[in-house]
Amino acid sequence: MAPTKVISADDHMDLHTLPLDLWQSRLPAELRDRGPRVEETERGQFWVCEGDTWGRAQPHSIRGLPSVFDRVGISEWITRPSTPEDRLEDMERDGIQASVIYPGPGGFPVKDPILKYHCLKAYNDWTSEFNSQAQGRLSNLAVLPSHDGQAAADELSRAATMGHRGAVIDHFSMPTPMYDPGWDPLWDAAEDTGLSISVHLGGGTYMLPRAIGSWVMSARTSVVPMQLDEVLAVVCFSGILEKHPKLKIVLGESGLGWVPYVLERMDQKYLDFATNTRDYRGEIKPSDLFHRQVYATFEDEKLGIEMIPLIGAGNVMWACDYPHPVSTWPNSMEHIDKVLKGLSQQDRDLIIRGNAAKLYRFS
Repeated sequence: MAPTKVISADDHMDLHTLPLDLWQSRLPAELRDRGPRVEETERGQFWVCEGDTWGRAQPHSIRGLPSVFDRVGISEWITRPSTPEDRLEDMERDGIQASVIYPGPGGFPVKDPILKYHCLKAYNDWTSEFNSQAQGRLSNLAVLPSHDGQAAADELSRAATMGHRGAVIDHFSMPTPMYDPGWDPLWDAAEDTGLSISVHLGGGTYMLPRAIGSWVMSARTSVVPMQLDEVLAVVCFSGILEKHPKLKIVLGESGLGWVPYVLERMDQKYLDFATNTRDYRGEIKPSDLFHRQVYATFEDEKLGIEMIPLIGAGNVMWACDYPHPVSTWPNSMEHIDKVLKGLSQQDRDLIIRGNAAKLYRFS
């Protein structure tokens, strides 16, 4: 049986669950008129900002998607993930001791970078208060601004003082690649604070937009985890990891099956182009950097489990993905016992608890 102190390394706080006054009550007064707000329409309440409609706000149900809460007969569930007491109750039901919480898919698409910076600060303030309701169990990640490396570093440092255990950045919206020197302040701050930097699936496709109710959604979700391959190659080849040996990178909802192939190919190309690489070539081969500093997360994946001996159990973290429809909730313990039964107890413990406990400083 799975140990009782399981940690889910990738859960979510979706937009439609957030408090309706989150930004209007927390943004500086001069920004509130431009900031995200909830407006009533003929079709219900929607989040709007800068003339754009983001999505529904606290609807009674999510159109086109089955609710994971149907499995236990809970009909009024929209605000459960954003209410600490209810979220903890749901974790107890599932046998989860601690939860690492990412924002919802798509993040917060504010166009103006300064406005977005303040929106993210407000969100991080709220999630810090949320985490404090059960500091040893709830860990919303701080969301970092992606328009400027120094701004991201400053917010990471601020997040650390508020008790955040890690942070996530939307690398898809960076105006310059993450290997640009302008992002060095972020990697320095991550080492200084000891907080890991996560990236999460969500972009990288050009033919497959998010389209609920269409075959496009099935196609997109089949391949979108592999779009994190670029991040993995960048941090391993560019010097980000080698120059920042205490930096930890997390590939959120990456899955596992593709990872051994990319590790093998990176090592081969590291050798193939050794004599022709003039700008930067590290002394440590990519797979060794991965094993020292990178973590991949997964949920429900048969082939990926078979790949764990090639990836290394010390670089893998299991996730429930609460409260998404494809989540293993509320049957995570049975799921863990089934999919990880072929691994040693030592490896199982690392994957479902040990790695995340060390990375996020859970006791």
